[in-house]
Amino acid sequence: MPTQHEGNAKLEGLTEMQKLAYELHMQGHTTIVSLAAAMTQDGRFGKVDNNVANRLRYELAQKRLITINTKGRNER
Repeated sequence: MPTQHEGNAKLEGLTEMQKLAYELHMQGHTTIVSLAAAMTQDGRFGKVDNNVANRLRYELAQKRLITINTKGRNER
């Protein structure tokens, strides 16, 4: 289990919006719609639409902080 310091180090360099998206993703809001709704409910960034939530998930995945499962990704 990571220590608090290790967890904080992992989030260095992220924007506040990315940090919130990461925290909510780790709490189980792993779909675009769920993440957008949870971020909107949080209220810090106003209404967060699905496009913004999708972009944030992509950015976090690019930084290897989360993985995104996509249907049919490995199917041929």
